[in-house]
Amino acid sequence: MPDIDRLLAPNPFAGDDGACAETVASALRVDREFRAEQVISCLDRVFMAVFPHEHPGRTSDGSVMPHEKRPDPRSVDSQDFVLVDFPGGRQATPLFTSAQALAEFAPAARPAPLYGSELAQLAVRRSGGLIVLDPGSEHEMYLGRSAVISLAAGMEWIAPWHDPKIVEHLEKHIAHAGFAWNLSVKAQQGNIAQVRLHVPAGVGAEQVKSAIAVLLQGIETIDYVRSRLDVLEVVPIRSAE
Repeated sequence: MPDIDRLLAPNPFAGDDGACAETVASALRVDREFRAEQVISCLDRVFMAVFPHEHPGRTSDGSVMPHEKRPDPRSVDSQDFVLVDFPGGRQATPLFTSAQALAEFAPAARPAPLYGSELAQLAVRRSGGLIVLDPGSEHEMYLGRSAVISLAAGMEWIAPWHDPKIVEHLEKHIAHAGFAWNLSVKAQQGNIAQVRLHVPAGVGAEQVKSAIAVLLQGIETIDYVRSRLDVLEVVPIRSAE
């Protein structure tokens, strides 16, 4: 049965030309370090990709042939929801900032407009809270669970490289294992957080491997870190001899 309330509700996107909002376009042009935070803060109308289904045909009297009813594509029960690849072998919900970005990625799909917070809520339920913004574009961006939950709730998101507590927790963790080394977190292309392990001069390769193993353990087991650092890579940086 159709959702009567949805059918009767006024269309909040009437007259929308499908273009990327200027506030979002401006946010996508800022420095990488601040880009994702600004984009998340101003996302309003976005698009999800929906693939149309073949019309079931009509009977001799002109009525529509009997066919299986499909839920609204914006509902959690819909099977028409498109997923895309995400780092770590995971699947994510694609979010498009414009109808053109969607058409370039999936020409056969049609754009379904909705609010960014609504799409984020769907992503939490359908893809573990992971989103890829404008997949395949030059500004493709991976949004991990912490960012998506913030978008869903309309809350400010703080990027890992702007959260000193992450480094504090991890430095304390590796120090307990005998590695009193410095760490830093830097923004990389696609909104990936690069955790840099600063290796003192003269340290051998085996020690570096051991330190990385301890660091990865901390990333996985420290609740504060795990909840805020979900799209990352670990890179050892050797100090000058």
